[in-house]
Amino acid sequence: SRHGAPDFPPRMMEKPGGHAAIELRADGEPKQSSRSHKWELSIDGQDFVKDVNNHNTSVNYDEWHIQAFRVVDDGKNKVHEFYWNLPDTTKVIRSSLSRSYGNSASSSSALTFGDAPWSLGNERLSGILRGIQLYTSYLSLPDLIKEINNPLSSKMGQDKIWYLNMNPSPNDIEDKSGKNHHPQWVSSAKAGAWSEKTSGLASVPRGNSSGNNCNSEF
Repeated sequence: SRHGAPDFPPRMMEKPGGHAAIELRADGEPKQSSRSHKWELSIDGQDFVKDVNNHNTSVNYDEWHIQAFRVVDDGKNKVHEFYWNLPDTTKVIRSSLSRSYGNSASSSSALTFGDAPWSLGNERLSGILRGIQLYTSYLSLPDLIKEINNPLSSKMGQDKIWYLNMNPSPNDIEDKSGKNHHPQWVSSAKAGAWSEKTSGLASVPRGNSSGNNCNSEF
């Protein structure tokens, strides 16, 4: 997915029981107005902010970031990877857990964007989301980069696409992949449309975007 760093993104608290979240971690106080955040992978009740190659994970505000999350069972562990500044694949936060982790769904399981399924309406993103691509299988890094540059350009991408919407808007978050996995807004307080007047970002890459208080789920 692609998104712009928000002015004051909320800290989304992780809860155990099979949840994994890609979040912004507030290092400063107060949390709601801090301008000091780090990219974070939250999983199994833990918050991981350390890059495996020791890159600084502090957020650069008012910049677009292309990001991806992968999970694979390598025969020993469930390996979770958050690539937080693609196409640079060296910038990654990684966590390995037991192979039994996530095998059963929790009561609040959902693919949720811009909100938290365990606390809907209370942990919303203040930022811009666009270019959402979901796949049913683990993509190799070469295929991942191909899909970022041109969705459905790899055979794996074509075979395993689950949801696609490169230009979501408040009135159009439908699945464009042909798989009919259509999400819905979880409340009437849905996202507003992006405009230069409401964002410090100079431009939106590859089309228009939906933005503030984005809270949709599958």
